[in-house]
Amino acid sequence: MSEHDEELNEWLMELFAGLNERERKVLHRRFGIDDPIAAMRAAAGELESTRARVRAIQARFEQDAAEDEGPDRAA
Repeated sequence: MSEHDEELNEWLMELFAGLNERERKVLHRRFGIDDPIAAMRAAAGELESTRARVRAIQARFEQDAAEDEGPDRAA
């Protein structure tokens, strides 16, 4: 395991330790993973894909808004 992975795992364990029992149960139910590091990595991966989807939706919204305010509507 690389030094970077070890640091990341330590950080994930700190985050996991900060979760309350309910949050830990939700993670376990959602991902079915008993290993706290694996569960936290799975959650992070899902959050990253959600962030990418949100960015794509925002970009489409901004593009549509720019098209709605084209040169004909500027006056």
